[in-house]
Amino acid sequence: MLGQVGRALDAAEMAGTVDLPLRQLFQSAVRTGRRVREETLISRNALSVSSVAVELAAGRIGGLEDSKVIVIGAGEAGRLVAKTARDRGAARIMVTSRTEARAGRLAEELGGTPFSMERLAGEMSTSNIVVACADAPHWVLSARQVSEAMEPRPGLPLVIIDIAVPRNVEPLVADIPNVFLHNIDELSLAAEQNRKERAAESEKAERIVSQEAVRFISWWRTVEYRPVVTALMGRAEAVRSAQLARTLRKLRPLSEEERERLDSMTRAIVTRVLSEPLEWLKANGESSPDKVALVREVFGLGREGRP
Repeated sequence: MLGQVGRALDAAEMAGTVDLPLRQLFQSAVRTGRRVREETLISRNALSVSSVAVELAAGRIGGLEDSKVIVIGAGEAGRLVAKTARDRGAARIMVTSRTEARAGRLAEELGGTPFSMERLAGEMSTSNIVVACADAPHWVLSARQVSEAMEPRPGLPLVIIDIAVPRNVEPLVADIPNVFLHNIDELSLAAEQNRKERAAESEKAERIVSQEAVRFISWWRTVEYRPVVTALMGRAEAVRSAQLARTLRKLRPLSEEERERLDSMTRAIVTRVLSEPLEWLKANGESSPDKVALVREVFGLGREGRP
């Protein structure tokens, strides 16, 4: 979403539909989002079971790039895990089910490949992640099946995610070397813990949002008087420069050093004369728009410098 806000601002800039206040508002929103992301942990813990499962799997196998994911069953839970894995970089999605038509539909939705249950052992021997979510009253994956699948690949880890109720995977699978079994109870517990941690981080995020809101409002209140300050200083500089030029024409030719000293002296006079009015305007401009209008009128500034 942070990227979307930034792209929206870029598009509006290109269309010429952004003025200063709107640009400042969007930039404040982007800055706020970046601060929340960098200064809190609110976005670093997955909340859904599917996201937790994929994060665990990615950690076990060292990333999802070039990984092969097998989905056993065509239910919603398996679809969510497989979709999350695909969105995070899994290279291949394979789907099998007792009902070939359902496996085909899910594979098509995920951009994957359906296969028959008879090929499960062979496909599992070359996979990185197996998601078991079949509606079955018995083990879909036994310890023997998994052991046989691991024989040709003893050095490669295999992550098995059992999110079926009742369980699809025989518990003894967890004892097989280099096989990591995670079930729905474990994933749900991790998701709930992440949710609690994120709730604690949300308080930090809210404080950052409040700080940035105050910062933007403070800037917004200065929009009215800042152009007046700029216009007043510009008017004074124009008068100073013109008067200095006229004076120099009436004097004998001066050296460069003498001209610089005279220029510095006149600048200092203008700065001293304007310092108190400008400080007064900055101190009162936010809360007294009428005083800003009065300064415009007194110095004949009109609406110069408005954003």
